[in-house]
Amino acid sequence: GPNTASMLKQLDVTYDVPDIEIEAAIRNIEKKTEMELDEHQVEAVKEAVRNGLLVITGGPGTGKTTTINTIIKYFELEGMDIFLAAPTGRAAKRMSETTGYEARTIHRMLELNGGMDTGSTAGFERNERNPLETDVIIIDEMSMVDISLMYSLLKAVVAGTRLILVGDVNQLPSVGPGSVLKDIIDSGAFHTVKLTKIFRQASTSDIIVNAHKINNGEEVSLDNKSMDFFFLKRYDADKIINVTLQLIKQKLPKFVNATEYDIQVLTPMRKGLLGVERLNGILQAYMNPADKSRRY
Repeated sequence: GPNTASMLKQLDVTYDVPDIEIEAAIRNIEKKTEMELDEHQVEAVKEAVRNGLLVITGGPGTGKTTTINTIIKYFELEGMDIFLAAPTGRAAKRMSETTGYEARTIHRMLELNGGMDTGSTAGFERNERNPLETDVIIIDEMSMVDISLMYSLLKAVVAGTRLILVGDVNQLPSVGPGSVLKDIIDSGAFHTVKLTKIFRQASTSDIIVNAHKINNGEEVSLDNKSMDFFFLKRYDADKIINVTLQLIKQKLPKFVNATEYDIQVLTPMRKGLLGVERLNGILQAYMNPADKSRRY
């Protein structure tokens, strides 16, 4: 059968829509939604209108959400059907929240049948014989999509349907084989819009600023204490544990208004004085002291 690359090429149709028309529509959407797009975002919307296949990539805070929402509104005003999907349930839920439209997992969109536990007998109802019936498909969190899921998706998309792939190349790669998003971008064969500008509201977030610095190989500033990033140097295992417990119990709940159960503690090793196993034990004892009435 056809391979992934040839199926992508088939979808890569060009639509001739004049600049003036797209720009007028964007201005109209901006007015209605009170969103403002910068020139990269406008470019992304134009490319989405003009191409059967488009990749949109950018890190956190670069305005991907606004861009996708404008693209959705554009096609909606054209009276087109739009499917939104993402690789995991969590990503789909987030996509629904940020767009205000229902997003599904790719598996659900492709109508997975057969139990997951029956192994290879599970398949998708939607395929080349029974393709997805829609005008536009937007996939978010593409970095998590592996080659076999991509293959199944492409088999179910018929030429003439616009496919828009959105993701962050520096984000979590897929669990299965093949970093599809990176390969598509690196091939240089398909239209790709890279959103790079960090927007004002995001530039106050040290996590976002530092993430971009790390990706660009720049030095990270560890000294400024901000709402979302601060660095405490401690060298002694007991001290580290005490500081951690203090942060969870008192400091963070006050400072960022999070409950202790909103806080995630990460450690790079499994074993050892500060490993996952030991820390888990200490945190559990500290957070849920053995309660006489508790039954396990």
